[in-house]
Amino acid sequence: MSASLVHKPSKRGGRLYYIVESSYKYGSDGKRQRVQKWTSLGNIPARKAHKSLSDRQAGIAPAPQRITVSELLDDWQANRAEVSPGTARDHKRLIDSHILPALGALRLSECSPLVLSRFVTSLNKEGSRLNGKSEPLGFSARRQIFQILRQAFRWASDTGQTLDYMAKLKPPRRAKDDLPNRPLMTAEQAQTLLDRNQDEPLLPLATLLLLSGLRISESLALRWEDLDGTTLHVRRQIIDGKETTPKTRSSLRQIPLSAMALSLLAEVRAEQDSGRERLGNGYQNSGYIFTNAYGARLDDANVRRAFRRMGSRAELPFTLSPHAFRRTFTTLAIEAGADLLGVSQILGHTSTVMTAQYAGKLHTRQEQAVQMVADALTII
Repeated sequence: MSASLVHKPSKRGGRLYYIVESSYKYGSDGKRQRVQKWTSLGNIPARKAHKSLSDRQAGIAPAPQRITVSELLDDWQANRAEVSPGTARDHKRLIDSHILPALGALRLSECSPLVLSRFVTSLNKEGSRLNGKSEPLGFSARRQIFQILRQAFRWASDTGQTLDYMAKLKPPRRAKDDLPNRPLMTAEQAQTLLDRNQDEPLLPLATLLLLSGLRISESLALRWEDLDGTTLHVRRQIIDGKETTPKTRSSLRQIPLSAMALSLLAEVRAEQDSGRERLGNGYQNSGYIFTNAYGARLDDANVRRAFRRMGSRAELPFTLSPHAFRRTFTTLAIEAGADLLGVSQILGHTSTVMTAQYAGKLHTRQEQAVQMVADALTII
């Protein structure tokens, strides 16, 4: 456990010390022992030491810091606990595109809770997006930016570089009417997408995403050994071209496949067998389920470009991304009457709350639920 500075200094050897961290460990006798780390204010008069402590507790930095926010974030990313490649990539994107342009050149001595609070608030103003759209930055991005700053300043405080200016700031909260507006397809749009892309080489991949709710990173990492009868085992993912283990335990899961999905995979296997026979030694036996014409693993960027083309052919009112397939699967499954917990387990979510957020606005589903209970009862 961490503890804030104590109010009273302790004298040891004529110097004044303050507890900056307190934790517990278990000794050889099995009893819990308290371990404290101390910092010294040096051989300074008691009055000055007490003022330094008061300044710290009031949120006043003990001395000007010449390091900039940009340098702090670089140090934090290099020394923090290990995170997944996807998380590291998302953090770097948000830091480069939003935090550094606004705060990067500021020295830590120029930072304050007020400065950081104004920056976080500015993200919710019109025109804060970088894609030219006039609406505010999305809630998820605002929340991630806040967490990045909170973790970085907490690390800087723990390492004695500055005070934790983010400690008392409240994270962004989603307004009640600020529901996620994530693009997804209706059943009709999904069918149109499939019908108008019959000659698209990546149609089998798109179809499986619609039928299973897989993440694109998971689908590109699928191997034939992951197919066990009618069950698909999700064991790995590919992020930035590197194969890794999914970051959560719930992502390691088994997905039951429909007859349509199994028929689709049989066609994919037959196509690979044909390519292997046709190309001979020129065919790469990578073992992946989804490959290019030469048997090599698909590239994420090429897949995304192909999906955008497929969406244009279907005249979708939004740019088609791989995640739209996952949201479409979720919404269609729930609207069809599938159990929310079951859908959550298929998706590999840690909670059903996340699953409900993935789905579209299911107001009609709520009305159906109320009516189903009413129809099941006879009230006199």
